[in-house]
Amino acid sequence: MAHLVILDDNPHDPNAVGVMLDGKPAGYIPRTRSAAFRDAVIAINPDAKPVICKAEIMGGFVKGRDRGSYGITLDIAEPLRIKMR
Repeated sequence: MAHLVILDDNPHDPNAVGVMLDGKPAGYIPRTRSAAFRDAVIAINPDAKPVICKAEIMGGFVKGRDRGSYGITLDIAEPLRIKMR
């Protein structure tokens, strides 16, 4: 599971939405989509509390000192909606 967090203090993207895995920063919603995504999250979640979604880490490797990059696929359906547990 990933936590999606509204980040008001990101100097590179004023609309930043961070992706956290196990309480650690793992990435961001792409800047090209962050403003629309942030607006949609706030529309259904006015307090801008962290939201959760399923996530899968793709790629990546460690071989000795070599490391390959990875990506995170988020399971997000649009339009966003609140799912009660």
